[in-house]
Amino acid sequence: MKALFLACITPVLCSCTQVNYTAYVGQQQDWPFATGVVVQRGFALPVYQGPPDRPYRVLGWVRVENARGALWRKAGGVEFAVKEAAKRGADAVILLANSSNPSETLAPLREGHARVIAIKFL
Repeated sequence: MKALFLACITPVLCSCTQVNYTAYVGQQQDWPFATGVVVQRGFALPVYQGPPDRPYRVLGWVRVENARGALWRKAGGVEFAVKEAAKRGADAVILLANSSNPSETLAPLREGHARVIAIKFL
């Protein structure tokens, strides 16, 4: 019985999270920065809610789809996006979009989506 339960629940818990990284190619610009900003520091990298407070260069964009996690983890796909940005050498990310919806399965899961810009400070 345990084996049957594990066989049924494993695909739900280990669903396909799609993480796509697109490198920025081209001349770096004088990207906008702010004198004050809201920053979330509960992740592997700082997550800025708008332009950061100092100059930076853009490394690329990260898009996460179908990020599954327990209901009590409300970060959606941001955790996956931040980890991917860190692997690419980013110092921080700028959050563009984040959503988290209850899964359509019977398991207590959330499905998350996120888009961030991976940045490196100058």
